[in-house]
Amino acid sequence: MQERAASASADARAESSRRGRDADRGDRNHANRGGASRADGEESRGAGGGGPGGGASAPTPGLRLIRTGEMEFEVESFDGALMTVARIALEEQGVVASTNSEKLPNGKVRGVVTLRVPPEHLDNLVLKLRALGDLKSQRIVSQDVTKAWSDFSSELRAARAMEERLLEILRTARGKIEELLAVEKELSTWRGRIEQIQGELNFLNDRISMSTLTLTLSEKDIRQPHTAVRREVGTAGLETDAVEEAYKAVLKSVEEAEGRVIDSHLQQHDAGQVTARIQYEVAPDRFGGLIDRLRQLGNVVRLQVQREETLEGDATTHGPVRPSEVRQDPSRMTLSLYNLTNIAPRRSTQAVLAAPDAEGAYQAVLKVATDHGGRVVRSNLNRGRPETVTGSATLEVPSTSAGAALEAFRTLGELLQLAVVENPDTQGTTDAKEGFQLTIRSLAGVDPRETVSLQFASTRVEEAYGQILAFAEEADARIRVSNLQKTDERNVIGQLDFDLPSGRREAFEGRLASLGEVTQRQSRRADDAAQVVDSKFRVSMVLFDVSQVQPRETAVVGLEVSDVEEIRARLLTLVTDAGGRVVDSNLRRDADGRVVGSATCDVPMSAYGGVMNQVNSLGDVQSLQVQKNHNVPDSQIASARLQVTLSNRALIIPADGGIFARLRKDLGTSFAAVMKLLGLVLIGLSVAAPCLAILYAGVFVWRIVRKGRAA
Repeated sequence: MQERAASASADARAESSRRGRDADRGDRNHANRGGASRADGEESRGAGGGGPGGGASAPTPGLRLIRTGEMEFEVESFDGALMTVARIALEEQGVVASTNSEKLPNGKVRGVVTLRVPPEHLDNLVLKLRALGDLKSQRIVSQDVTKAWSDFSSELRAARAMEERLLEILRTARGKIEELLAVEKELSTWRGRIEQIQGELNFLNDRISMSTLTLTLSEKDIRQPHTAVRREVGTAGLETDAVEEAYKAVLKSVEEAEGRVIDSHLQQHDAGQVTARIQYEVAPDRFGGLIDRLRQLGNVVRLQVQREETLEGDATTHGPVRPSEVRQDPSRMTLSLYNLTNIAPRRSTQAVLAAPDAEGAYQAVLKVATDHGGRVVRSNLNRGRPETVTGSATLEVPSTSAGAALEAFRTLGELLQLAVVENPDTQGTTDAKEGFQLTIRSLAGVDPRETVSLQFASTRVEEAYGQILAFAEEADARIRVSNLQKTDERNVIGQLDFDLPSGRREAFEGRLASLGEVTQRQSRRADDAAQVVDSKFRVSMVLFDVSQVQPRETAVVGLEVSDVEEIRARLLTLVTDAGGRVVDSNLRRDADGRVVGSATCDVPMSAYGGVMNQVNSLGDVQSLQVQKNHNVPDSQIASARLQVTLSNRALIIPADGGIFARLRKDLGTSFAAVMKLLGLVLIGLSVAAPCLAILYAGVFVWRIVRKGRAA
């Protein structure tokens, strides 16, 4: 039985879906043909729609529309307009569904009236209501609910079919009680669904059959002023260091002006902040004199005075009313008094200052602020290494002394950054003082704007390194890197990085010129946005021996001489006397009596011509090749390299020539051939002997096996 109930439920859902699709197609066909209004009305009554049929509520057969509207009027009397609305609604077969009204502070009545009328009478109702009063707004809306109504109708028919099938199962059931209870539970679920769908359909049918119109009615204002009341109203702030004395002086001045104090109070806050507030009224002819008195007591700020005019009274006529009289009321002033202890300055200067003595400049900044009548709001000093000392100070100085204070700050060091900021909040700030937010840094910890990188060549690297380092220390330069590496006399490399004052630049260049020569120079400058200084520049230099500099000119010479050893010795002496150095030198003697010597030497370019002439005179020049390196500048340390090859003249009978030398050579060749042949014989024997032994053993074994078979 449970299976039958489940099968019936599934069939009902499928039937509901099928009927919904059929109903949609049917509604569209009815709308296209235009002949199904009567059938739709009958279907609506069959579905429990109640009231007029849906077909009569829509201008097009098959459509189901919900029409609503809103109108707003301004009327003379709310009660009279309500009676007129009820009468017109009754004429159009409508009813007043609800009424809601309230009385406003100005005596007018404002209310909302909801009307329900048949859709075919809504347009006539709107036309009749236009004469109710002044129409402010109108809105009529139509909502198409045809698809929703069709879906609910199809689902309702399917649900009722399912209900009939479940009732039929209960009437003919002969199963267990548990199965009957399951069917009863399923039936209860479907009946609940039927009630829900029926409620949705009833709601749609009600909205379709009766349109809703909401009216907002407001009474016209019948109160009209005829008396003009004028008053001067002012607000101001008074900045003063003596708030209590100024407070008493203002109260006394109001009393002397025969005015009236409406409200006044004095309050003492934390951190020395004092505030007061006074609200008073005086005669209009004495209002300006009291403002002048306030200026004598302090700095008057945010002064605003405006004239207000209000109309009061009652008139019986409508339209514009001209005041019959003008009344001048006492002027009113609301005054705020305060000192500047916790009031932020409107103008603030933010600066970064680099000083040789950061701690001393920090103390001087605080003293400058107090000497110019200011106060230190906040200050902080971080001590460490001399180059890492930093300080910060937030100061407030009277506006009259702010310029002098800024000039005093400039004398304490070099300004890395300067920015002036104005606070747009005019209510919570003051122009009577200016703020300073200063950051003090050690000049040693600030990078210079210019960095010069040097490649420096010297004949005495160690000496040059020591003299440059001593010069930097005498000039109070900050030594960042100092390193000297020495592997031998010719391989000495030094590295120096230091920050040198700009005023010692010429002296530094003169010292370099006396110690060697700069082979490469590169300069870099930081942009203006970086926090750098121009009072010093950074030197990053590498020192090396002049022997590491490439020669400007290289000459390769081949000489034929009678005595290679003697000429080679004279060549080396010649280079040494000319101030050069011997890079490489060697001597080779061959078996045939040929002697070859070579020497590689570097000589200064100033002595290169003379040395070259003397080298050519040492023997017969067999070859000569000269190359120039134009990338090497012609300077004092420029050198030339000589690569000289010396060889003696060829012998008529070489040392390895003659009959006996030839015989000895041939005998040697014969002996080598015999030894090679003997080696091949030994190799053959070592391979053949094992093979013969294995063959003999195999034949021996084969014979023994054969004899055994014959027996």
